[in-house]
Amino acid sequence: MSRLFKSLSTYRKSVSSKLEWDGHLTVVLLIGLLSFLIFYMLFNQVRADNYLREIVSALIATILTVTITTFLLKAQSRSEESKERNVELLCRKIDSYGRFVERYLSAMDEDGLNPADAEGIRKEIYHLALFSEAATVEKATQLFRGHLLEDVEEITLSDVIQAFREELHLDISDDPLGDGMDAIDKLLAIGFDHLPVFKEFLRFSERIQEDVEALADEQKMGLSVERCYGLWNGNNFRFTNCKNVLYSFIIYYPDEKDGERITCLVSLLFDNEAGPIDSRLVDEVVKFALANGYSNGDEDEREGQPAVGDLASVGGQEEAAFSKRIEFPIQWSRDQKSLKGRQELAKVLFQEIENCEAVVHQFLDSNSQSD
Repeated sequence: MSRLFKSLSTYRKSVSSKLEWDGHLTVVLLIGLLSFLIFYMLFNQVRADNYLREIVSALIATILTVTITTFLLKAQSRSEESKERNVELLCRKIDSYGRFVERYLSAMDEDGLNPADAEGIRKEIYHLALFSEAATVEKATQLFRGHLLEDVEEITLSDVIQAFREELHLDISDDPLGDGMDAIDKLLAIGFDHLPVFKEFLRFSERIQEDVEALADEQKMGLSVERCYGLWNGNNFRFTNCKNVLYSFIIYYPDEKDGERITCLVSLLFDNEAGPIDSRLVDEVVKFALANGYSNGDEDEREGQPAVGDLASVGGQEEAAFSKRIEFPIQWSRDQKSLKGRQELAKVLFQEIENCEAVVHQFLDSNSQSD
């Protein structure tokens, strides 16, 4: 709806500007026509007198010059006023956006919002409304309301900053901050003294990768390994088979100070950058994914994996993803030195690879027999 209002507003401005220009053009044409008629009659009256004819010609040139210069000066004056107003508005926007971000970050401590912080952010949002478009103000409001009432879809500060950049007409990308700030925001939201737990989750993810790699080596799967690294709200490690089917695992950092379950996102991807992929194999893997609880679309895109719009064109995507979440019962707390249950989770994750690899090998076997 906000996009519709924005489009209507832009159209209204363009129509208004066009009507203003058409009005100026009409006035110029009318003056030109009247000048032609008047001076045409004068020329006829002084046709025989060269001196008077030269005076009338000079008078015509003077009037036309003054008329054109007047319109140009008015247009230039309006342009300068508009430029000054836009510069002032831009400065106000930048100042307002900076104050909102500073106020929000100072308020988001581990104790949550207090009444003074909530009142301060509320004032900043109303201040934003003086200079910003409705869609931008709505983003800031949704971020604030999500922390205060928790009754709307959760968005991050990165989403609000992206809206600010769009309104400032900066050179924007899909995510100007990349994915590194999400984990930092999560850590600061639950408390900086929780940092040892985050580091333990990293070590836990690295050990799980080693366990899955060992299980794959036992089965002689010949998978290539991409080592564990930070991605979005967790740690990501990947395995790729000889047919460029890629298995991605993200183990998320905790959302709370203590818990009994951890979340892992398992994704099946097709990596065209490593080489061509047989479209028939893609079809078989897609069928396997959809039959085993994997999904594709906007939810996966929000979790750091590219989405697939059309199953028939999956093989043509640079990197297409089907993902599913796995909730695994592992208890952890701030005082806990290590996480137990690593090998059990590694077996669960390896089972996802093993099941898909069975489909891949079945496809290869059937093709070799037909050949």
